[in-house]
Amino acid sequence: FNNPVALDRMGDLYANGQGVIQDKSRAIEYYESFLKFDYLGKFNNFNSGRLSQVRQHAEGLYSKYRAETFFKLGGIYFNDDGKYFNVQKAIDCFISSAELNNYKAQYILGEIYMNGHFGEIDYNEAKKFFEHSAQQNNSLAIFQLGNIYFRGLGVGNNYKENYQNALSYYISASKLGCSDAYIILGNLYLYGIIVEQNQEVGINYLRLAEKQGNP
Repeated sequence: FNNPVALDRMGDLYANGQGVIQDKSRAIEYYESFLKFDYLGKFNNFNSGRLSQVRQHAEGLYSKYRAETFFKLGGIYFNDDGKYFNVQKAIDCFISSAELNNYKAQYILGEIYMNGHFGEIDYNEAKKFFEHSAQQNNSLAIFQLGNIYFRGLGVGNNYKENYQNALSYYISASKLGCSDAYIILGNLYLYGIIVEQNQEVGINYLRLAEKQGNP
């Protein structure tokens, strides 16, 4: 293939078994071929005026594609229950994706470090990756930052400040429709935990969660 997008798309087809027999080996092969493809070489001489703008646009677009492909490749290594399961390759792919600002990879790395999946727990690394993901309005990352402050995970012992930060993150996540944040806020207000008790507000949050199918 001379078209890198076609390589990536073929990887998707084999990874998901869309129109072909699912074959993760072929998916990995296509994804890796895409990542090795020198797509930007053709823009090396685009150095002035509108040509420079074209090059910048191409670089930005290709960077997003690469970030997503690293994420999908990491997903194969991370989620496979057979011979393709490979912790180190998964983490390497997620880090490469996160460095290209993929919010999903940043979130997964936050989860890995927060819960000690496949290694030691590192709350500082978890917080860092959640913050990067949260900057892109990922409600789950914002919610997890709330959990980090609420539980005092690597953020010091200033409980009043931690609880204020936790509440702020929970509210921010709820405004983005995070059902888990609705449940936490519902219970906090219902029972007067770190906030002034307000059962009406608490019940309203819990109803919002229920509407999303989160009992």
